Amino acid sequence: FFASGYSRSLDDIWIHLHVMDFSYCSSGKPIGLQKLAVKATPVLNNIYRNYDTWRRLRQYRQALAAKVDARRDWVRAAGRISKLAGQKMRVFYIGVDVHQDSTGFLQSLGNRFDAKILYRDSGDYGSYETHHQGRFNGRRANDRLIRGRIGDLAKEGWVPDLVLGQMWNERIDWRTLQAIRQSTGAIIANIGMDDRHALRTSRYHGEWRGTQGLIPGVDLQLTAAPEMVAVFNQLGCDSYFFPEASDPTFFYPKEDAEKDIDVLFVGKMYGIRRELVRNLLRDGIRVTAYGLGT
Repeated sequence: FFASGYSRSLDDIWIHLHVMDFSYCSSGKPIGLQKLAVKATPVLNNIYRNYDTWRRLRQYRQALAAKVDARRDWVRAAGRISKLAGQKMRVFYIGVDVHQDSTGFLQSLGNRFDAKILYRDSGDYGSYETHHQGRFNGRRANDRLIRGRIGDLAKEGWVPDLVLGQMWNERIDWRTLQAIRQSTGAIIANIGMDDRHALRTSRYHGEWRGTQGLIPGVDLQLTAAPEMVAVFNQLGCDSYFFPEASDPTFFYPKEDAEKDIDVLFVGKMYGIRRELVRNLLRDGIRVTAYGLGT
């Protein structure tokens, strides 16, 4: 096929390889379609994977270079929000863990904003997992889900001022967020509670799978790790320290409550956490622990 002098872009080659019914090889002799596919597929797949990685990296770099224009849009959006004149800001929230978010965050969001929460078609909470119905299929499923929900709300006259979520590039494509920003004019803000170890993780098609990979589609990174603020700013994404908290209507001290816990640990037991708990126990401090691995 390549020896025939067919000179188009790799995009065209890949499309034609899928839709053309091959019955001849480059020498002109008949060849079975199944035999050709067996011979060609590994090579062509490798060519396409390399090209697709290069194409995605080029899109990523171009999007980073366009962050200046995005920041101008952010300034305009912020100006529009400041003129709401007592109206509640419209916030579309993309969650992950309903148990975590229900411990004060969603309550506070509902009390202070005109908030819409993302739910799946099944009624389950939040965005799809990374490997939903296959490797990295979660990104495609989330693209359809999020853009579909926001599009349906827009038809009803509800357009978000702010799209807020807990997001990673392996789960939600930065292009999805960029498209939402362009179509709605909303500010895109991401909450990162694990940026110390989830900034990059590994690469997929040349892009970082963690929160750094989302930078072209995000206006603001809200990080629970104070030292990561400077890191995101250097990478071209405005960032602020966003410590974890709860809503005082949900989480508050009870009067006349009897203390029965000295130190409480809630979370996954990984990294140095197990060693910290063991050190406390060794020093005679009572620790009550809940979560995976405890």
